[in-house]
Amino acid sequence: MERKKERGEQVEAFDNEPVLFAHLYLPYEIFNNLNRCRQSSNYGFQPLQFTEIICALDFNLIDDYEFRHLYFRYIKAMDDAWTEYMNEQIKTKSNSDLKSKERTK
Repeated sequence: MERKKERGEQVEAFDNEPVLFAHLYLPYEIFNNLNRCRQSSNYGFQPLQFTEIICALDFNLIDDYEFRHLYFRYIKAMDDAWTEYMNEQIKTKSNSDLKSKERTK
C-alpha cells in the first residue's frame, strides 16, 4: 500500500484512515495495556475483569468520579467490542477447520 501511495496512486486505506478523538487517547491506551494481559481459555477470550479496569484507572491517577465512570464505560465498550469480534473470529475459524476435516474424511 505504501508503494502505491509513493507512486501517487490513491490508497483507500490511507484516505479513510480512522482518527481517534482526543478524549479517547487515554482510555484507548489503558485498554491496550490491559488487552496485552488478557486471559483466554478453551471458550475464547474472556472479558476484562472489573478490578483490572479499576486498578488501571488508579495506576493512571484518574481520581475524579465522573472521569473514572466515563473512562470505565469507554474501556468496557472497547473490551466488549474486541471480545465479541475475536470470539467470532475463533468460532468462524474453528467451524471452517471442522468443515475441512470432514471433507478430508
